[in-house]
Amino acid sequence: MALTVISVGYVAMARHITAAGAFYGYISHGLGRVAGMASGLFAVMAYIVLEASIIGFFAYSLRGLVRSQLGWTSAGVGTRCSGWP
Repeated sequence: MALTVISVGYVAMARHITAAGAFYGYISHGLGRVAGMASGLFAVMAYIVLEASIIGFFAYSLRGLVRSQLGWTSAGVGTRCSGWP
């Protein structure tokens, strides 16, 4: 339901704003430059947190897989990858 409302508003705004800045263009046109920059900063921070959480999830999953399949611990994998004897 929320996605439908957002998409309808997005399409309606796309007819009036020709700037290539995507959400920054829409938000700054409607609420001002400060709100547009704040929303851009918020979006970048959200992307960074999302990427960090995905990397953490894959690292945790890979740790369990390596431990169960090869019997290596996290320290063992680190020393093997770094070249330490």
